[in-house]
Amino acid sequence: MERKGSNGIVLPDGNLNNPSLTWLWRWCEGKAKSLAVVGLPEETFRSADATVKASLVFLKRFSKDDQKAWDAAWTAAKATHDAAFEAERDKLCDAFGTRIISGDDKDAARVLKELSAIGIERVPPAWFSADAPPYPKGISATKLKKVGWADSAKDRKKAAALVITRRLWETSDHFSPGSTLGASRSRW
Repeated sequence: MERKGSNGIVLPDGNLNNPSLTWLWRWCEGKAKSLAVVGLPEETFRSADATVKASLVFLKRFSKDDQKAWDAAWTAAKATHDAAFEAERDKLCDAFGTRIISGDDKDAARVLKELSAIGIERVPPAWFSADAPPYPKGISATKLKKVGWADSAKDRKKAAALVITRRLWETSDHFSPGSTLGASRSRW
């Protein structure tokens, strides 16, 4: 399609609304202005024995100036929103980290406090950005690192005694399935 050229495409709604095709919409957004999306009734292609629900998508390709303006707007919006979202993610991890670790259970909190006093601490989950998807201007997903353990205990005998308590705690209902003990697991 030429610069500033227009195009109309018939797309099945399965392709139009499919989350796995987000890359296609992201690519189209960066190349052309969406003029209209017109839903067609199911009867449209009945004469061809097709019962597919489809839509007409009308696009107009960006001029060079439109392309530059779009890229600048995308960059500015991403910079603004990334900082705000990172602050919100930090706030949520801080607010819920201790609740995730102890499960709001007083006995679990007590055991964790005793472990912490000798240098074995439960590490709360922390967020990180996953790799950006390969399509243009892709936004990376937010993921959480699993809860783990940090071990800097000096008194190994006391640590070993509390480890038994910890193992009992992990096998009880307080331990969340799927969480790991991190790299220190092999020593316990």
